[in-house]
Amino acid sequence: MFVPAILSLSPATYIQQALGSRVPLAALQQPLRFIGGIGVLFGTFRSVIHERDTGAIRFTAGTAVSRTETLVGFTLGRAVAFAIPIVLAVVLTCLVAVPQHGIVPLSTLAVFLSYTVLFVVVIAGIGVSLSTILRSQAVAGFAVLVFAAVHIMWYQISNTIYGVVSGASVSGFTPPSNPLYLVIRWLPPLQLSNVVMNAIIGVPNSSAPATGVISNLQPNQLSNEVVVRLHYSSDVPVWYLHPSVALVELILWVFVPFAIALALYRTRSID
Repeated sequence: MFVPAILSLSPATYIQQALGSRVPLAALQQPLRFIGGIGVLFGTFRSVIHERDTGAIRFTAGTAVSRTETLVGFTLGRAVAFAIPIVLAVVLTCLVAVPQHGIVPLSTLAVFLSYTVLFVVVIAGIGVSLSTILRSQAVAGFAVLVFAAVHIMWYQISNTIYGVVSGASVSGFTPPSNPLYLVIRWLPPLQLSNVVMNAIIGVPNSSAPATGVISNLQPNQLSNEVVVRLHYSSDVPVWYLHPSVALVELILWVFVPFAIALALYRTRSID
């Protein structure tokens, strides 16, 4: 994360002017989203499967620790292992950027770091849940690849879904007036993550990265990255497009699969 972030510390002048000392947070946005997000997922999808395959899970099952506590421990343990280097990458990027952009406001940095840890916990929870629900390493690995591919192709997929629901073909270049379109566009966790990070960084509401949002606000710019203010004349045209709702939806991405995984883990044979 550190390397691509520092390589992104010199965006266009108008972006630097708009963000000021928050430039390093914007530079970290995409590395955190993809390297931190997909990377943590690939680092956790084998967690329970590996414990089961090696027989190590039997030692845990023989202690007084409940299965619920075991699954929570798997999640938090993996999350901490990834969160520490990711937090260090964020801090180092902000330090390296001081001579060029100044000191990131400490309150903003504190919120960004807190969100970073939460994001890692969410993705680790999804990975551990997949590892619990899918008992085969090959199947779980394939599920992670599908998860990553869906995120990469979500622009086309979301347009197709909205077209089926509404009966009208759509394009991100000319989004429909119905805010439901953005609900679908924001549905995956990595999209929701951008919405939350944009609110922390202080740019208008969008699932596009902060630099893309600012670029779209410039005259004569055309992009399929929807900035809510440009197309709906308000940063929050309806309550369910508020960034705080996006945060709740992101947390649901860990609670729902984790609840399913926990129910299965408590009833299945430990093997």
